[in-house]
Amino acid sequence: AIDEDPYDFELWFNLGAIYSQNDQYNKAIDAYEMVLAIQEDFYPAIVQKADSYSALGKLAEAIHWYEIAMEYIPKDKEVMQQLAGAYADNEEFGKAINLFTKIIGKHPYNYQAYFGRGICYDALEQFEAAISDYNRALEFNNNIVDLWYAKGDTHYNLMQRYDAVDAYKKVIELDPFNFECMEDLG
Repeated sequence: AIDEDPYDFELWFNLGAIYSQNDQYNKAIDAYEMVLAIQEDFYPAIVQKADSYSALGKLAEAIHWYEIAMEYIPKDKEVMQQLAGAYADNEEFGKAINLFTKIIGKHPYNYQAYFGRGICYDALEQFEAAISDYNRALEFNNNIVDLWYAKGDTHYNLMQRYDAVDAYKKVIELDPFNFECMEDLG
């Protein structure tokens, strides 16, 4: 189809989506670049290009494209969440905390934003703030293994051993084959 109509940006976008679904992110990025060469403001391609860079661990590029996406639609919660996560993964914790806080202000029931911000506070060794955010996230979804595990580790760092044990037990309850957590609990 692309050979028949090489300037159809939607065909290029669909090709990029297929590459993304098959974890061929470099090829997906090439397809999205063609989309943007033809239709430079095609928002879905901008976001997908950022997602592809993120999947490859190319955080600087992912951040760049998420920021471009935010210029087009500043209130896109999903893109804000992805950008905040990319900031956190890139150890830009201040930027991540600010963006997670903005998300929480607009969507106060978003457990992922509390969890993400808690991870950032934890990385900055602001353990009490991290626990507060983890507890808030658990109010909205208490079946997330990684959230309970992070909470347990943070309690452990605060020398709150009994609280750490309770959190680790919850991890094992939710994921009975989590041998790493069993070791931490031991």
